[in-house]
Amino acid sequence: MNSSRRTCVASAAAISLAVVAAPVRAQTDAAVRIEKIEVTGSHISRIEGETALPITRITREEIARSGAQNAAELLDKISANVTGYAVAMGVGDSSSPGLSAAGLRGLGAMNTLVLLNGRRLSNYAFNGLTGSPVNLNQIPLAAVERVEILKDGASAIYGADAIGGVINFILRKDYVGSELSAYASRTQEGGADARRYGAVTGFGNLERDRFNVLASFDHLTETALEARQRWFARTAVRPDLGGVSVSPNTHPANFFFGGEVLNVTAGRGCVPERGVLQVDRNTGAPLPLLPFCRYDFTRVIEIAPPSRREGLFVRTTV
Repeated sequence: MNSSRRTCVASAAAISLAVVAAPVRAQTDAAVRIEKIEVTGSHISRIEGETALPITRITREEIARSGAQNAAELLDKISANVTGYAVAMGVGDSSSPGLSAAGLRGLGAMNTLVLLNGRRLSNYAFNGLTGSPVNLNQIPLAAVERVEILKDGASAIYGADAIGGVINFILRKDYVGSELSAYASRTQEGGADARRYGAVTGFGNLERDRFNVLASFDHLTETALEARQRWFARTAVRPDLGGVSVSPNTHPANFFFGGEVLNVTAGRGCVPERGVLQVDRNTGAPLPLLPFCRYDFTRVIEIAPPSRREGLFVRTTV
């Protein structure tokens, strides 16, 4: 009888020790620091309405391999970006000088939302005919870690400017070190030469120092590409292609006399070396008896204007 009692008392004491030891074990486990875990995918079954949206991710390595020198050139390689607005389109467009914008799925730049680290950017400064999209030239490509492109409408989340999709530029936040980069290109026929110099530096470890500072400087110059430097754009008188673009505004000027349009140089064939010609404005065929002249202005315009951009970007993460 006494032996059984001692066994029961010993068992009860062992259970009590286990119960007392459990909180101590839990406190010890809680003191262990758990690293941040980020889930990028899931195998949990969902209904069709809950499936993930189509997102294209461009990593830092892919950006470097692409050879793109700015954000506009990078997005130009995306097939869904079909109606963007590039600097070259601004020739003669005084309402949108220097603008480069993205337009996803053919819905235009005004319906494509561009974010930086998930936040909205300031819109283009000039409110011209193209509206006020985000100017891609203000994004420092050298400081971009990756780009996430949502090729689907997101107006329910962001508003009407995300009908075409969302482009999110994610910047580096834990970069430590320094990088220098240089790029130069020269075309065979001249024009559109480019030079780019960039520098990126970062210091501070988020895990150890609890902060990180990133600074990026970028300099880009591009020479003009004149129409006369390319055989297909040297003249707008192209009857072989069925296209003629000439102007009645010439030098020397046409004038009205007795109800007719005349030009003092028409008797000697106008001034062809200046692009002042006697041609049919519909077919481009020569008209040597035409009493006035027409101006082939395409030969003196620029396909792409000269540009120079300098940017300094500083970001601090705490």
